[in-house]
Amino acid sequence: MEKEDEHSSEPAGLGILRVWRDDQARCAAMNMALDEVMLREMNESSSQLPILRFYDWARPAISIGYFQRWQDTVSEVERAELDWVRRWTGGGRVDHRVDQTYTLVLTRDHPLFYLTPAENYRWVHRCVVQALSQWGAQAVVSDTQQSFSPRGDHSALCFEHPVQFDVVDASGEKLAGAAQRRTRWGLLHQGSVVEPGLAENREAWQAALAQGLSGAGGEVIAWQPPEAWQQQAEKLAEEKYAQKSWQEKF
Repeated sequence: MEKEDEHSSEPAGLGILRVWRDDQARCAAMNMALDEVMLREMNESSSQLPILRFYDWARPAISIGYFQRWQDTVSEVERAELDWVRRWTGGGRVDHRVDQTYTLVLTRDHPLFYLTPAENYRWVHRCVVQALSQWGAQAVVSDTQQSFSPRGDHSALCFEHPVQFDVVDASGEKLAGAAQRRTRWGLLHQGSVVEPGLAENREAWQAALAQGLSGAGGEVIAWQPPEAWQQQAEKLAEEKYAQKSWQEKF
């Protein structure tokens, strides 16, 4: 009897994938608000196809995980000099001065939503590895025994200690990580990649990741959010993500 593929429960691809290359660098609060609005509003829209967003930061920025204590994670100097924000997802602190960021959102009706958090995390990162390998990066999905957790709060610094199913190089140094949140609307996956050289190959790498997530028989569609979504995000950024009550929640 043939051995069953250990990843047989994982999807071959997302199928039709909407891709938003957000060419407007935004403040940290607005970046987080846009991700949340995409997740909430895609359920009410005429199309509920998964969305992949690539984006930049208007100012040098850091984000911290939802569960982190801000006083232990952001120094007084950084609070004054950097654009920092608490994410809606878990995970550790991420320095966005050195990374490439992306977000994947999908509804509760999508098959990927029903994988376990660890399976989901592993599958997305296998696609990241495939995209990185096209540029000669020696990247693999980590098999460390430090278990993945949906909260992702093992370390204050997200890239300090890889956990299971992160993306690492040949020496075990972390190249990519992510944090997730599952809600009644669907799944929010926020990812960060620090592989050197990606900035020079940015558009090609983004295309490779989008195609990998879509799958061999999938289709990648250029997409822009409705103006109403962006207006909602501006309001959410002002009323939630930029507020001291959210920033200093824990």
